Amino acid sequence: MPNAGPLRALRALVTDAPEALRPSLVEATEALATSLATATAEAQHLANAQAEALVHSAMLMSELETAREELRLAAAEAEAANRAKSAFVADMSHELRTPLHAILGYGELLSEEATDRGVDWVSTDAGRICTAGRHLLALINDLLDISKIESGKVDLEIRSVPLGGLLQAMHHDFTMLAAKKGITFTLHAPGDAGTMTTDPTRLRQVLTNLLGNACKFTNEGGVTLAVRDLGLVVEFEIRDTGIGIPATQLPHLFQRFHQANSSTTRLYGGTGLGLHLSRQLCELLGGGVTVSSTVGVGTTM
Repeated sequence: MPNAGPLRALRALVTDAPEALRPSLVEATEALATSLATATAEAQHLANAQAEALVHSAMLMSELETAREELRLAAAEAEAANRAKSAFVADMSHELRTPLHAILGYGELLSEEATDRGVDWVSTDAGRICTAGRHLLALINDLLDISKIESGKVDLEIRSVPLGGLLQAMHHDFTMLAAKKGITFTLHAPGDAGTMTTDPTRLRQVLTNLLGNACKFTNEGGVTLAVRDLGLVVEFEIRDTGIGIPATQLPHLFQRFHQANSSTTRLYGGTGLGLHLSRQLCELLGGGVTVSSTVGVGTTM
């Protein structure tokens, strides 16, 4: 309700006004009273609506905060579970590797014994056992390394590493691998490769993964490893003339367990761990991995 005091005073003034003006003043006073009443009612309605909005907003904020807390707790639980899983798998390295090393050892012994006795078919089958075992060991090692990275249990041995010996070993290994596929392997490096501060075991693991991938997907032409000393960093560039990677797949290439497509997996095999692990190790060593590729032309990393 509007304040009655001013209206009462205004009506008293109208009563005292000249007779000729009184009707018009009465009409104006009543119209003003009606407008004031309407404005007061609307103001009250707005105040009530504002109060309801504030209450509703407070309820929404409370619900949002509760949802955020639930999401935070769920994320923390998921992260804890993931860390526990990674720690468990990392701690299983001895249990997984020991029997496999025994299988490989006995397989190699059997192969050597069969060769000495001239039993070729036994030697051949034992060789297949060893090849399959080494492949399985490589897969287990990749899984364990990823789990160690996720659980923060990777131990790096950073030191000054002469690159000459490492590159010579890589050249020897991949020249033989390329020759088996009927392709070439070329190493471009300075005469004095110098040294690099890194973990030599992890560096060799990364190069082996990337070069192995390049050889696997190259059926004609060859693979090239170029090494450049850029002062503060050493750049390793691996180029191949393989099948290439579709542009749509490049953003997902380094995701764990990712393969370009199912037909590639069926034809070439693989688990999609090598590239993911290589990038993770490079980042731990303070570097990185980039890729460019053209289907049917080749890939550069």
